[in-house]
Amino acid sequence: VALSVLIAHSQGKIKDLDQPIFDFFSEYASYAEGEKKSITIRHALTMSLGLEWNEGFAYSNPANTAFQMNNAPNTIEFVLSRKLVNKPGTTFEYSGGTTQLLAAILKKATGSDIENFTAKHLLTPLGITKYEWAPLKGQPDADSGLRLRSRDMAKIGSLVMNSGKWKGKQIIPAKLIEDATRPSIKVTEEADGWKTHYGYQIWLQSFPDAGKEYSVIELTGNGGQKIMIDKKNDLIVVVTAGTYDSKGLKKYSFDILIDIAYPSILSR
Repeated sequence: VALSVLIAHSQGKIKDLDQPIFDFFSEYASYAEGEKKSITIRHALTMSLGLEWNEGFAYSNPANTAFQMNNAPNTIEFVLSRKLVNKPGTTFEYSGGTTQLLAAILKKATGSDIENFTAKHLLTPLGITKYEWAPLKGQPDADSGLRLRSRDMAKIGSLVMNSGKWKGKQIIPAKLIEDATRPSIKVTEEADGWKTHYGYQIWLQSFPDAGKEYSVIELTGNGGQKIMIDKKNDLIVVVTAGTYDSKGLKKYSFDILIDIAYPSILSR
């Protein structure tokens, strides 16, 4: 979704990533009170809208805000009506609602829904023809609906790895990929040196292991789906899994990178 937003931006369909999101939703202007007026597309890309949200529960749990959104009569109105609890741009809060907003903004700006726009401008240029989007209330489910084959996930990883270029063609401007994969907001910083930041709908992990420092660009989905990119070591690792809503596992799919991929290719 973020890559499609960047493509629309490069085409001039979305003029400015710092444009307020309520510019696209005049029908919900009544919710744009106080500092909510200053929430921008970039805030949505970095999941720092400042709106009250909690996806810390299982997605089948009614206490999960995403569960509430998916069961609300109007997805976009539900997101925009949330109370502001932090100044926009200051605090990371994972929110599938921000991704739904981005898809809605893309449709408003281009006239094409996320599925059709992505197919034309991202997937088809990468030679990706076998995929599907799960629906949500008659629209493609932007925050968790896209299903791809592993080999096609790797193509997206390659696009990001190579600064928006695929087989000699610049699909997304390199500067926008650079911006998307730059730490925009801190998520966590652990005592063991592990740091997590967030870019444009992209996780950025830096951590020590076996006496070395690693930096990984991570595109991730519920269930353990991963595209992990280590540009320094010229490495892309794709994982698909079925550990949906699983907590407290001994190992997660990211550990495949550390336990298997790195030892197999690097002298450690």
